[in-house]
Amino acid sequence: MKYIKIILIVIFFIVSDNSFAKDLSELEYYNLVHEFFNKKAKTEFNLDKSIRPTAEVKFDFSVPTYEQVPVVNCGHVNAGGCTHWKHAYQLMVNCLENKIYIRYFNLPNFPKVTILDRYEMGTKIFDMTIKHEMTHVQLFRKTYKKLVPKMAAFAVKEYEDMLMSGKSCSEITSSISNLISSYSKEIDYYSKQQQDLIDGTEHYNYQALQNL
Repeated sequence: MKYIKIILIVIFFIVSDNSFAKDLSELEYYNLVHEFFNKKAKTEFNLDKSIRPTAEVKFDFSVPTYEQVPVVNCGHVNAGGCTHWKHAYQLMVNCLENKIYIRYFNLPNFPKVTILDRYEMGTKIFDMTIKHEMTHVQLFRKTYKKLVPKMAAFAVKEYEDMLMSGKSCSEITSSISNLISSYSKEIDYYSKQQQDLIDGTEHYNYQALQNL
């Protein structure tokens, strides 16, 4: 089973190197970038149309944490296990290099797999449950790694069209932000549909029969 909470963080970072950010926490980086954006958002640049727009996509998905608990809270009364998934994304647009940066990452301590503590490690039911929950984790990763690059390709096309039509940096950034926000919601919805395919009464009954 799975429990999904999606948090979307959109960061605009127009014309500065982000290498210094490696030593900052996510929140510090978020605040710093927004401070920069608020001060510089109205500044316009002569965009170089000879530089073809590109996108760089990065995934920082974490290793699952694991916990056995007396009661599994997963929206199902008889849940033996649950996968808790939380992620966010960052969007950065560099108008000097005509480059889009998209980063998807798990929030701290996620994904988290919980299993009933009465399922003893090494038993058949424990092994079946942990295998099922890890399938959820793998499916989350697979779905985003497949679809986010396609979303990035649409963003590059949007950037290129606006660049050639003479749009400003702020106009391009705003449009890319809206595009990414819209497509990311579609990806999240599709991901939920994929997760639902491996849950349900038929699957739970099958798993129970395997452990008789």
